[in-house]
Amino acid sequence: MNFYWSSKVWENQLDAPHTSRRAKPTAFKRVKKTQVIILKDAMYRDAVFSGAFLLSEKNQLKFPKTGFYTVEVFCCWFGHRLKTRGLHIKVNMKTALVVLDYEGQVVSNLSI
Repeated sequence: MNFYWSSKVWENQLDAPHTSRRAKPTAFKRVKKTQVIILKDAMYRDAVFSGAFLLSEKNQLKFPKTGFYTVEVFCCWFGHRLKTRGLHIKVNMKTALVVLDYEGQVVSNLSI
C-alpha cells in the first residue's frame, strides 16, 4: 500500500488522461499477507482490464455474489494517485474473487 500513497498526486488535468480505452495493467508490486480482489474485465474511466488488485481497508468484505459493484483499490492511473482515496473500479462480482491472505503480484498502475 505504501507504493500507492508515495505516488504523485493527480492534481492537474494534464497529469493524466481523463479516460482511456487503451489503458491496461503496466506495473506490478509484490505484496504479502494482504487482502486483494482478482478481477476479470473490470472497468475504470473507459478502460477494461483484468488482474489482482490491492483492496482498500474502506471496503466491506461482504461483497455481493453477483451483479456489478464499485470497489476501492490502491492502483495508480497513468502514474498518479487520487489525493484522498484509491480508485473506484466497477467490478462484475460474478467473476471476481476476494483473497484475504494473498501473497504475489498486484497491479500498481493502469496506463498505456
